[in-house]
Amino acid sequence: ALLSDPSRLVRVILSLVALIAACYLSREFAVLARHMLARRLARPALVRETSRATGTAALFSFLFLGLRALVAPFRRLAQLAVASLKKRQSGAESDEVGAAVTRRVMEGIVFPPRVRETVSDVALSIARAHARAAPLRHVLL
Repeated sequence: ALLSDPSRLVRVILSLVALIAACYLSREFAVLARHMLARRLARPALVRETSRATGTAALFSFLFLGLRALVAPFRRLAQLAVASLKKRQSGAESDEVGAAVTRRVMEGIVFPPRVRETVSDVALSIARAHARAAPLRHVLL
């Protein structure tokens, strides 16, 4: 009866195709929902609530961040110029301060000579970096 009636056969085939498409789509939506839920649960509630800007606040924050991005290179250039001037003015002074800090740190501590030299080098480099407002690099603490 199914093979003799072409309209029934088309309806059955279309029903099977719709059933397969519905199964596939429901599986994909389940995967999407799982990813969205995992992403939401991975972010703490405080971060979710405080980092969301809407409406005019979002517009102002966007404009502020855009202006900050435009000003940042000039600010960095000014910082480098000020650091260069400070370095010229206090080149010898920072070494004296660093040596004084090293002596103060090492006072009353007994180390083997090699360890004492290493610790004094680290203390001196930290003091120099602090005096020049430079980041600490190549120091494993």
